Amino acid sequence: MPLQTSFVAQLESEFQNVLGKKLGEIPVFLRSDTNMEDLKDFSGAGLNLTLFNVVAKDKILQGIKDVWASPYTERSFKWRQKYLLNPENVYPSILVIPSVDVDYSGVMITTGINSGNSKDLTIAFSRGAGGAVDGQAAEAYEIKMNGGVQLIAPSREPLFNSLPISGGTAKKLATFENSILNEQNIKEIKELAENVRLKMAKEVNAEYKGAYDVELGFKNNKLWLFQIRPFVENKKALSSGYLESITPKIDTKKEILLTKKI
Repeated sequence: MPLQTSFVAQLESEFQNVLGKKLGEIPVFLRSDTNMEDLKDFSGAGLNLTLFNVVAKDKILQGIKDVWASPYTERSFKWRQKYLLNPENVYPSILVIPSVDVDYSGVMITTGINSGNSKDLTIAFSRGAGGAVDGQAAEAYEIKMNGGVQLIAPSREPLFNSLPISGGTAKKLATFENSILNEQNIKEIKELAENVRLKMAKEVNAEYKGAYDVELGFKNNKLWLFQIRPFVENKKALSSGYLESITPKIDTKKEILLTKKI
């Protein structure tokens, strides 16, 4: 289906006005943004097509059509049918984001997933773009709002994505002699979390009181915010007797005599 000439002309004009360069001169990400993503009980994360670091004009125009069509695929319909009552009433739009070839990136959850404390933060980062996704062995922390920082796991991902100015992605080798995040990064992440908690409900006029799933990255120690969505927990998993049995509550004050046989 050809795009209307007036739409292409408006797109070219907005590229210049908003992104500062002509269509075809700046690499962008193309993502879907539908009325059936980032809901209170259904995030739809990764459900539809995302195109990384597209530059050429013809590829951007084709990519817009491909991403727009992705919510109508069988895979996308099946997921929505499983969780929603009206999976057919989907209305796509396209989000065009300028690419940032970050040094490292990841996610922040505005709750303590391990501690269960809603005032804590859980973060995971990997080197390069698209960090801490697709099962990556990411550097993960739990940040206590009282000032403490607990390392959950070090990074062990040997390769990472870079975003060349020419478009597409490239793989580079990671090294492990230094941690990914530094003290200043963690300080800025904490400040961002405070702003997210204070501003999100007000800005979107929502009653949502839960945690947020935030995608972000750092380039030359400058923080870049990419996306904020509600953090959707699996309520069935929270009440699972089996999961509770393999993650029992630990009495940290319990004392065992050295003479006692175990």
